[in-house]
Amino acid sequence: MNTILSRGLTSFLFIISCNAVLLPTTEASSIFFSEYIEGSGYNKALEIYNGSSSALDLGTMQIEIYMNGQITPYRTIGLSNTTLAAGDVFVIADSRADGSLLSYADQTSDNLGWFNGDDAIVLRDSLSLLDIFGQIGTDPGLGWGISPLSSQNNTLVRSSSIISGDIIGSDSFDPASEWVSFGLDDFSQLGSHSVSAVPVPAAVWLFGSGLIGLVGFARRKKA
Repeated sequence: MNTILSRGLTSFLFIISCNAVLLPTTEASSIFFSEYIEGSGYNKALEIYNGSSSALDLGTMQIEIYMNGQITPYRTIGLSNTTLAAGDVFVIADSRADGSLLSYADQTSDNLGWFNGDDAIVLRDSLSLLDIFGQIGTDPGLGWGISPLSSQNNTLVRSSSIISGDIIGSDSFDPASEWVSFGLDDFSQLGSHSVSAVPVPAAVWLFGSGLIGLVGFARRKKA
């Protein structure tokens, strides 16, 4: 059995090394921040995208704002008791923002005016952290990143290649790794979000599938 498995595995790995094939894909599977607006005055907003395959109750979720490197939230905003369909977005904006921004809002709050580019923002449900913009416990100064991908005076949209939220609140943060800049007071991307299906590396998919086949083959030989 071992000889058969060893020879089969060697041949299988050789096939993988000679063939680059894109097979199955991985799509978004969770809820996360899809847009961040830190604009002039009270033009502050956050867009939340439901990348799961089912509708989600936002009434169990909240946004937390951690100011200036604090490790406990300075402001907590409960989301409205509404159902967010799969693939849809929910926009929360400061109630004092310009009308052109408020026209996209599903919910408004005076508390959003508290973040100004150097504050960590968390999306959380009753059980766990779902996503974070920034880094809890770190004061980045004026903001994270450098122009044009700074978290201050900017509209940032999550890259379409990102399919899940950052669930580790203390890890390092750089907007350039997951976000695209649209500049100050640009609201043109609000109201929808899309993600790109990410191909699973062929070697990983084939390796898993191949091992199952080889083990089955070896078992038959043994029998």
